[in-house]
Amino acid sequence: MYVKVAVLSFLLWTGVGGPVQSAPAASAAQEPEYINSFRALAPDGSLKPLEQQQMAAATKVHGLGYGGAETVYAVEGEKSPVRFTAATLPPMIVKLPSPDIDPSTVVHLYQLTPKKGKREVQVAKAHLFTGGKSTLAGEQISMNFAKYGTGSVKVIPAAPLAPGEYALMTQGSMQAFCFGLD
Repeated sequence: MYVKVAVLSFLLWTGVGGPVQSAPAASAAQEPEYINSFRALAPDGSLKPLEQQQMAAATKVHGLGYGGAETVYAVEGEKSPVRFTAATLPPMIVKLPSPDIDPSTVVHLYQLTPKKGKREVQVAKAHLFTGGKSTLAGEQISMNFAKYGTGSVKVIPAAPLAPGEYALMTQGSMQAFCFGLD
């Protein structure tokens, strides 16, 4: 009896009793390598890079201050080299620091305005006698989100985008992931 238990234990422990059948592994979704990094999801499931630029803040004073002032975030170049059409705009994928974060609180999409060799979005506006206010929240474009892979989120605009220049950003970062829509 002891020998049978020992032989059976040996066979189970070493796997000599025959191959173990397992279900085929599902292909894992490809995700961005780094946190807060956006990529375009190609039809074949691969991820394509977007133009990555550092936003710079600039304040413009109008009429020696009597005409007010505005603060903008800007990136270099009037057009992104990464281009899509409205019909071919892919979902964007971003890896967040935690899967428990509500993406609508940290992921932002802005339409940029080309001006004098740059693309910019207005952040704040001030007037001499009426004070100032932040305008960035009003510039955000509404998006839909869905979990993607193990730690990423799929980002899709809630409505079709107009032709123009766009930037995806995460809260607290001045890193912009840009693309253009023709």
